[in-house]
Formats: sequence, C-alpha cells, structure tokens
Amino acid sequence: MWARVAEIEEQQLREQVQAAVPRLIRRCRMIHRNHAEAHDRLFADYFAEQPSYPATVFRRHFRMQKELFLRIVNALSARYEYFQLCTNAAGKIGLLPLQKCTVAIRQLAYGGTVDMFDEYLHAGDTTGRECLKNFCLEVRETFRDLYVEANLEELPNGVERLVYNRVQRHAPHHHTRSYCRSMTLDLAYAYFGVAGSNNDLNVLQSSPLFNQQCRGLGPAIDFTVNDNPYKMGYYLADDIYPSWPIFFKTIRCSTEPKRAYFAQKQEAARKDVERAFGVLQAR
Repeated sequence: MWARVAEIEEQQLREQVQAAVPRLIRRCRMIHRNHAEAHDRLFADYFAEQPSYPATVFRRHFRMQKELFLRIVNALSARYEYFQLCTNAAGKIGLLPLQKCTVAIRQLAYGGTVDMFDEYLHAGDTTGRECLKNFCLEVRETFRDLYVEANLEELPNGVERLVYNRVQRHAPHHHTRSYCRSMTLDLAYAYFGVAGSNNDLNVLQSSPLFNQQCRGLGPAIDFTVNDNPYKMGYYLADDIYPSWPIFFKTIRCSTEPKRAYFAQKQEAARKDVERAFGVLQAR
C-alpha cells in the first residue's frame, strides 16, 4: 500500500514539473504582401501603352489574346463584387481585378500549384484557390448564354442546326453566300481541360459527350446510305481513335473512284473542325 502511495505522489510530482515547463507556442507567420506594387509591375509588363512584353509573349503566357483577357476582366469586375477593388479590415488594399484574373488564368494555363506565381503576383495559396474557383464559376455564369449550351440535353438541337447550315453552305445554289457562311464558327459541344494535359484518347475517356449518346440523348439525324436509313449521327475521326461504329474514318491510299470520293469529302469536313480548333487556339 505504501508503495502505491509513493507511486501516486511521484506521478503527481512529475506532472507538476511538466506543467512548470513553458510550452512552445507556434504562431502563424504573417507574410506582408504588397498588392499595389505587384499590380503596378503586372500592369507595366503587359497592359501599359508601351508594355515590357509584346503581344506575342502575352499570348504565350496567358494562352489568349490581350483583348479577350481584358474583355473577361471587365465583364467580371462589372458584375461581381469579388473581382472589384476591395480593402480588408485594416484598410489594406487587396488584389486588383487584373491580378485575380491573372492568378486564375496562370493556373489554368500552366497547371501548376496555386502559389506558383506568389513571388510575382503576391497571391498566396488560399487566395489562389479562391481566385480560381470564383473565376471559373463566374466566367461560366457570365458567358454561358452567349457561348455555352445550357446542358447536354440541348445538344441534339445544336447539332441539327449545324448540319442544316453545312448543307445550306455546300448546296450549289448558295455559292454566292458560301464565303460569308464559312466565316461563322458554331460549336455545339466543347470539352476543355488543363493546357498540355489532354490528347485525343484521354479526352475520349473523360468527356461526357458519349454518356449522353448511350442514354439516347444524342443527335437524332435522319439520313440514308445505300437505301439503308439511319437515325443516329456519326463522328468524323482519324486513325488514332478506336474502331467504334459511331466513328467514320478516312480511307488511306484509296484508288477506286467511290473510295477516293468518300475520302475527299470526309477529310474536307474534318478540315472545318480543325479550322475551328485553330481559331480557339488563336484566341
């Protein structure tokens, strides 16, 4: 019994000694970022009347033309409070609209970490995540009525409209208007991802386009080939895609007149798609 009492007293003494030792207090380190100075540097580099970097460098760094970027910045800053100039509780100026949009675009263009450009733009990881999230949500909300279909259920109507326009454009009695029509690029469906991370095959696996096709929501297009009626559209593809019935590939080294004619029409139609993709790359 006396041994038990001694053990308890020793434990209490040990706890008292530990309580007397001061504990290490870890504090969050505050990094004082000069947002105004970072904005002035960004403005002088890309947006001044005589910028340090020309338009070609801007196109490479932002993956779009300067006019398009400024249009996005002006639209977001006019509609959403998050992209307007604001100050914190201490009266310190926060990130300006150019900085917030640049933080988001750099993440989308380079696919790096959220604070990859902290030294240049003075935006930490938490701010970087907020900029990217708000940028994606509000760009979609701002421009969806003009550029984006509301949902994939409306895709069949869009495809039918494109098919009609193409038939009208290539009809013999519309030669006088074919040039004007060819300048219009309409996309019924588009899939985007981080720059440099997508190719034909992994987009095929991740895009929801064929999910809707399997549910019977694909384009309902009626046409007849060799007296055989078809109720479903098809997609023009090259040799890299799998041999699915829905993919129509060209005929290589065709010698027969019918096969050569098919290859000519198939490749000509695919050129329109490649041209549209080239326009998107140039934006």
